[in-house]
Amino acid sequence: LLSPEKSPAAMPTHITSLFTFGFLAEILLLVHCSHALSANSSASQQVPARCRRDQAAALLTVKRSFSFTDKDDYFMAAATIALSSWTEGTDCCRWEGVGCDNVTGRVTALDLPERNLYISGLHPSLFRLTSLQYLNLASNTFT
Repeated sequence: LLSPEKSPAAMPTHITSLFTFGFLAEILLLVHCSHALSANSSASQQVPARCRRDQAAALLTVKRSFSFTDKDDYFMAAATIALSSWTEGTDCCRWEGVGCDNVTGRVTALDLPERNLYISGLHPSLFRLTSLQYLNLASNTFT
């Protein structure tokens, strides 16, 4: 089948080395690709971080500083409903109007426009949200 001059033993060493190098390069490439795919797969399956306790406590303190009183029952009900998801023991990253960093669980956004809130200044607890990048309290009543 293989004549002595065509047998692998009779091949020049540089050709054998070339085949060996090519084979090893393919193996390394396959290992690298499978590792990259595995890393991407596990990264996409990571669950976003839950809200940190200190962040939730600060938000609840800010909520308590808002007044929900209005002469019109409709507006009072709307204001109360606006923050009804803000309850202790729940993930504040899922509260209405709250945005969080998916890695750290820190609050990065408060988006509460037109909620019929009566706000008497910015409560100091708001400044405990040190990662806050976006704040929207437009069309609420500031006193």
